[in-house]
Amino acid sequence: MKQDGKLEQRTILLVEGDEPTRKMLGKILEAEGFKLLLADTSQRAIEVTKESEHPIGLCIVNFDIPEMSGALLAAELRKNQPTMKFLFTIDGDHGWPIIQKPFPPSVLITKILQVFSST
Repeated sequence: MKQDGKLEQRTILLVEGDEPTRKMLGKILEAEGFKLLLADTSQRAIEVTKESEHPIGLCIVNFDIPEMSGALLAAELRKNQPTMKFLFTIDGDHGWPIIQKPFPPSVLITKILQVFSST
């Protein structure tokens, strides 16, 4: 289910420490036409946002990522990408958009569209 041209131009930063999960999610997102940036740690995600020459529309990250919480990482990433939105993977509700693992590709894409359309 490829997205319209405007959405295809959105860049997503995927922060996932588990390599098989990162590869699987990356394939799903790229197949949907998203430009993908990958990071396996919080520190690498910070570096990616500093190095990016273009706005990053969305960061998908586990709320409980090692090194720092997802909320702290979000605050840090917003220093370089102030308009970046976030989609957290986690169990429970922390006031942020979340998606519970495991999830099928259709649920991932639906949640991404909801985050992008939020105000």
